[in-house]
Amino acid sequence: MRVTLTLGKVYLEPEFVPILHNRSGSDDVRRAEWDEEYVIREGVKLATNCSTFLGRELRGSVPTVENPCPGFLGRKVRKVLKDAIWEERIYSSGLRSIRLSKVVEVSPGLSSDLYRLASEWPDLAGEFKGAINDELKRREIPNIRASRFFTEVYFPASVEDMPLDLVKELISPLKLKMRKPDVLEHRLYDTIFSSVDGVLVMMSLGRSRQVNKKVRKRVRGMLRMGIDLVLAQKVFYTSSSLWFHGEWSLINGLMILNPEVLRNVTGWRDATFGSTYSHLLRNFDVERRFRRYIEGFWLPTLDLKKAVRISVNLFKLGASQPNVDDVLVTLEERECAILQALAAKEFLDGKFMGRSDYAKRVAEVLCLYFHQGNSSSLRNCVRGRGSLAEKLEAREEREGLSLPEIVTLLSPIYRGERAEYEDDLGKLTRLNLVRSRRVRRRGKGSRTVRIYELVALRRSLMLLLDQVRKEIMLLLEGDLDIR
Repeated sequence: MRVTLTLGKVYLEPEFVPILHNRSGSDDVRRAEWDEEYVIREGVKLATNCSTFLGRELRGSVPTVENPCPGFLGRKVRKVLKDAIWEERIYSSGLRSIRLSKVVEVSPGLSSDLYRLASEWPDLAGEFKGAINDELKRREIPNIRASRFFTEVYFPASVEDMPLDLVKELISPLKLKMRKPDVLEHRLYDTIFSSVDGVLVMMSLGRSRQVNKKVRKRVRGMLRMGIDLVLAQKVFYTSSSLWFHGEWSLINGLMILNPEVLRNVTGWRDATFGSTYSHLLRNFDVERRFRRYIEGFWLPTLDLKKAVRISVNLFKLGASQPNVDDVLVTLEERECAILQALAAKEFLDGKFMGRSDYAKRVAEVLCLYFHQGNSSSLRNCVRGRGSLAEKLEAREEREGLSLPEIVTLLSPIYRGERAEYEDDLGKLTRLNLVRSRRVRRRGKGSRTVRIYELVALRRSLMLLLDQVRKEIMLLLEGDLDIR
């Protein structure tokens, strides 16, 4: 029996990707010696369903406020690497996934073979993890935009009386000494076990070998797109830094990744996709996270005309309308980043104020928060002449951030002269989102410096502050060494 072992990860690029697609959903004809490229058929189906709801034709591939449906379109590229398969899925919404797979032989009637498989899988998964992490590091993908690793184990037949502890071992190969999470059982064409770590699928055998192969391929494709969407939802709805990238964020957060929209365009009663997607959705508590996102929703980068267009689309797709702030405020990405920086600083002040290494610690965490994945800008932000820590150390009162500190922290990402940042802060102050005051400096030069703090009067700003706090706590508890 040939068992397929797969480890994968999802990440988000905050930009749209043009996807050349065949409208019939057939395989793309372009092939290379070691590569095979295919249209993601499930994505074509979702895009077509979505366009039908909105009463629009599926034109182009890049999603827009007017017609976000092309955001479901995608392609997959398969490469042979020694005895493993590298599969990358690229969606026009900016969602990408990477998987490494290997097929191994086991005897279906021997439990000893299954336990051997479970004992060997962690080493192989470790190799896959290293290869995927190396690729993400090469692409400079920060942790905040990437999901956890996810396992897929495919059996070509049902295995009677497989012990639950063995299922957990196969689903969680990277958790060697940790308690394995509980698994849920689901039945579609097959028996599917799933947890937050992965899925194990026992595929049904049909009478015809050719028919059976088609069914297995269909189930794998369906599951993989469902996994990609659910993991992307978890990443997006828990990362406020992804919420302020203009139309990319709005179309993904409100339309493409919206679980209510997906519930309708997948055909919730359609067992070929919707049933499995809903099963995976429960594992990651996505709907609760989405409700929090939409209840505190704010449209800081959207004009009124586009806000109305999105509301109309959501109504046609049978989805909830977002709670818009009492006054619609239009801000640029850089202005939103300033609000995030002030929210992060306010939380860190409460955590590190009074410590002898206050300036160093706060600078390290702020720089990590904004510059994960870019070692050069991270290093320049944390250390050296003119670093953030040096500027924080140069004043007596520690609250808030000054204009030079904000420029040092954000300018590698959000380009602009000092005067442009000063204009941004002036606008935020006039909108009563930010307040300023002067504090005393140490050493030579000006005796005072103007610092800026968040005015958390609006519900949306209070929720932003709470979301940033949670993200920083995850950063402090994560793999990044900031001690």
